[in-house]
Amino acid sequence: MLQGRFIEDLSSFFCSMGEAVNGAGGYFGWSLDSLQDCCVGGFGVAPPFIVRWEGAAASRRALGHVALHEWAEARLLRGDPLDEDGKAWLLGCAEQAARGEGETLFDFIVEAIGVRGSTVEER
Repeated sequence: MLQGRFIEDLSSFFCSMGEAVNGAGGYFGWSLDSLQDCCVGGFGVAPPFIVRWEGAAASRRALGHVALHEWAEARLLRGDPLDEDGKAWLLGCAEQAARGEGETLFDFIVEAIGVRGSTVEER
């Protein structure tokens, strides 16, 4: 079970997710891309699976528009290797998130988990 009460940002999500799947100190991604890789199997769980997310409402707030804006801005500042379409998408995400519109970081996480038919059960 994923313990949402420990999730304050993206880093703490990955820590909590790794421990929920693979025990203390466990790994289950460090970025949205690696989370999606882990969700296709071979990292402690085989799809499809259910993530039971205890305290999901608090995590939804912590991983909301502000968190998405910070994530997108950080990727742009780092100069992550993106093509022009990727940069435009990231800029659009940052702009929407800054206005409190569109998807949130929580939504992107749920989408990544669902890559092979897995689901999130919010509690």
